[in-house]
Amino acid sequence: MQQTNNLYVSAPTGIGKTMSTLFPALKAMGEGHGSKIFYLTAKTITRTIAEEAAVRLYEKGAKIKTITLTAKDKICFCDKRQCHPDYCEWANGHYDRVDDAVYEIINEEDLISRSMVEDYARKHRVCPFELALDLSIWADIVICDYNYVFDPSVGLKRFADNRDFVLLVDEAHNLVDRAREMYSASLSKRQVLSVKKNLGKGYPTISKELTKLNEWFLDLRREYIDELGVYISKEAPKTLYQINRRLIAACDKKLQQGGENNLPADLIDLYFEAYSFNRIYELFDEHYVVYGESSGQEVRLKLFCIDPSTAISSITSTCKSAIFFSATLLPIDYYKYMLGGKEDKAIAFDSPFTEENALRLMTTDVSTRYRHREGSYTKICNAICQLVEQKIGHYMVFFPSYKYMLEVFEHLRVMTSQRKEDSDLQSDLQNESYFSVYDDLGRLKYEVYKQTSEMSEEQREGFLERFVPNPDNSTINFCVLGGIFSEGIDLTGDRLIGVVVVGVGLPQLGLERDLIKNHFDEQEKDGYHYAYTYPGINKVLQAVGRLIRTEEDKGSILLIDDRFNTPLYESLLTPEFYHAKKVKTTEIASYVKHFWEQS
Repeated sequence: MQQTNNLYVSAPTGIGKTMSTLFPALKAMGEGHGSKIFYLTAKTITRTIAEEAAVRLYEKGAKIKTITLTAKDKICFCDKRQCHPDYCEWANGHYDRVDDAVYEIINEEDLISRSMVEDYARKHRVCPFELALDLSIWADIVICDYNYVFDPSVGLKRFADNRDFVLLVDEAHNLVDRAREMYSASLSKRQVLSVKKNLGKGYPTISKELTKLNEWFLDLRREYIDELGVYISKEAPKTLYQINRRLIAACDKKLQQGGENNLPADLIDLYFEAYSFNRIYELFDEHYVVYGESSGQEVRLKLFCIDPSTAISSITSTCKSAIFFSATLLPIDYYKYMLGGKEDKAIAFDSPFTEENALRLMTTDVSTRYRHREGSYTKICNAICQLVEQKIGHYMVFFPSYKYMLEVFEHLRVMTSQRKEDSDLQSDLQNESYFSVYDDLGRLKYEVYKQTSEMSEEQREGFLERFVPNPDNSTINFCVLGGIFSEGIDLTGDRLIGVVVVGVGLPQLGLERDLIKNHFDEQEKDGYHYAYTYPGINKVLQAVGRLIRTEEDKGSILLIDDRFNTPLYESLLTPEFYHAKKVKTTEIASYVKHFWEQS
């Protein structure tokens, strides 16, 4: 198979990246250039967009079969997933019935959705997850998560011998950190000790290996972890690898005697952790570092993939071609390097939308640096209110951390409740997730909501359902940069008319980020930018991209942080910000009012 060059594309939201990549890839496949297309995404919403594009092509006459793969935990019919015939009626006899299910679907359906997979799985009493994987063999387009192609533990083994396909990697900026985790692995002393304590007397060989594994962690803490509770090394832990091998072998021997039910559930979990650890150990090279952390009785060791570029390119080099695309694949040279495309082509497109449709403001008098945060609350709240009070509509405000978001949320709650003596009219102080603000006559001005931690799918949908067209009252919606609402959502028209970004998005300081920084400093690159600046500005650009989604969309964008006015950040922002207005917080209202009067 002749492998062609890959392509890296940064193109604004709403420009049609999905169709612009899917249609030519499908056309090339029809001409014999590749046998299958994998459309890879990081989030469910972008999978839906790919499905809609495939439907449009199909309705225009494209002779295609598509399948969308859903994670096992989401599509499993059982309340508690136990993939064994003794526990699962869908696994019991699955292989006796699955061929009939596959045959019926491929003869009856072309655009195979999750609901179709579930319906046919129930009809034929087979595992829906395994059925979908079997159907992927017959599909022209497979829409799925990154891990089905890139993860060394769960990647599709069905295509190991034939990788003559094209990869379309959507929202590719997400793949850097996702790949880091895919190609990293860790083990915990607490988990090892817990499994050993719960293990019965019928597992003497396994118990012996667990003892050795626990002793290895004790030696690590005693001999190598420093006074700060940290251990760092560029040498792979060979002894730990050997202990794991013996533990895995002992578990395998027990499994062979009578099936999975012969091992306790917590031991099965540890077995897979050890197996994954050893698999990553065998990939360990100069792109890795080993680090350990100790806290109380816990010791955790991690094989950390600092630079996933080689791992990613090892996959793409075996495929026909790959296109990595995103609205924020900037700086493009950084992402091209991190995604393994050092010699490949890259292109960045300017926005086709009219610049006059968006008012872009940057504050010059607010610092959101950690040491200044407490003093920034009042100015941030005043800036938000000035923006919102000029026009009724829906607004999103993004913060670099959940903690910072909560602090400003509560500050705004108190600040607005003090505008009238009757605080009961001013805000609902008893509600933790939202409050209402009223004017001096007791009329509702706007409602303030916040993203909560660990939101369910129903809660996420409820959060977005508030963004109705032509609203009677304004809403201010506090969210987290890089979170579930900062990318991949479409609130077109007047469903969203303002976006505020607080801070420059820098990831939280931590050991792993510092390890990334040190690694790239040693490579004579700017390690701080690789670890902090570039990932941070990407989050900012993603959040800003929520506003202008179509040619008709209009609204205001406010960046709150004096660092946006420095040469570094001015060079990292997209061209649309080259003529942004630099303002003090007291000037925001007049600019916004004028913008809407002229619109």
